[in-house]
Amino acid sequence: MAILEAEKVADMNSKLADELKVREVCFQFKKIDGTIRNARGTLMSDVIPEIKGNGKPTSFDLQLYFDLDKQSFRCFKKCNLISFE
Repeated sequence: MAILEAEKVADMNSKLADELKVREVCFQFKKIDGTIRNARGTLMSDVIPEIKGNGKPTSFDLQLYFDLDKQSFRCFKKCNLISFE
């Protein structure tokens, strides 16, 4: 990935992480198999269920979100983010 493209994706990921904390967000990312996934998610504490972790930290390379359609936590590789509204 070119440096300018990487900076653009990093900036977009930073903005997405901030938005997920305060509202419902629609976004797109490329899945590992190459298909495009349209997602609707949030990290607002009043919407997501109680988090019961296993004590393992989430990888810095992954973006965690609560999928509002599947009612489950999901994640994707940050470098695969395409867009968000």
